[in-house]
Amino acid sequence: MTRYMNKEIIKLSVLTFLAGFFCKFYDDLNDNNLFNSVFLLKNKEYVNEFLKALHYILLTYVSSVHIFPLLLFVIQNIPLLIVDLKAFQMPYEYSGIIAFSLFSFYLIIYNFSELKPIFNYYVIFFITIYLILMYIFDVILFKSVEFGYKKLVVRGFSVILMISILVINYCFKLIPDELLFCLWYVVGYCLTSCFFQIYLILKSKKQDDKQDDKQDDKQDDKQDDKQDDKQDDKQDDKQDDKQDDKQDDKQDDKQDDKQDDKQDDKQDNKQDDKQDDKQKQTSVR
Repeated sequence: MTRYMNKEIIKLSVLTFLAGFFCKFYDDLNDNNLFNSVFLLKNKEYVNEFLKALHYILLTYVSSVHIFPLLLFVIQNIPLLIVDLKAFQMPYEYSGIIAFSLFSFYLIIYNFSELKPIFNYYVIFFITIYLILMYIFDVILFKSVEFGYKKLVVRGFSVILMISILVINYCFKLIPDELLFCLWYVVGYCLTSCFFQIYLILKSKKQDDKQDDKQDDKQDDKQDDKQDDKQDDKQDDKQDDKQDDKQDDKQDDKQDDKQDDKQDDKQDNKQDDKQDDKQKQTSVR
């Protein structure tokens, strides 16, 4: 019986991990519009429906055997739905929460005799701490943040914390195995989120580097244009100065020639006058 339970727990743990993986994969794929490849963009609707179906089917199957993964999923999301109606804007998310809540209510009533002894103080304490941390990180701190280093650290810490609880419980058996395997949903969800966080941070960094390079190129082009303009202005000024100098020299030469001509004319006139005077004097004699 124990051997069968171990195999059953392992199988349910793997399926629960995959349910958390597909849930977060769908979530980040659509929230960040990562349908970049031609295949994903062309088959976007089919990919989304495939991921949603896998998440629903896996979570429903696992919870039909043991209610705890579904119960943990509903317990953390119902308060979010009450506090913020916009937290689940997509029809898939909103209808899924309502459907899972009704299914959980049915399972609780149907399995009440089995659930009652399992919910001891450790379980209640764990669920309370889990809800408080989920509210702090997802609602207060990272409500409108899709990716970043802080969110990556928190998701990574969540993975380490869940795995640590699994290891500690394996040694000390503080929480029943039937309840514990549902933690693999959190591990699958947060681990997938870590990979998306790393990808989005690197993508954003590349885009920032490209923008910086563009700005640097623009500044370099501006400086080059300024230098070219200065050189052109200098050359134009030199040419203008040369032309002005030439014109000034021409004008000076003309004025000098005129003055020389005038002086020559004066001297000639004087000499002519002198000669005339001499001739007059000789004739008078």
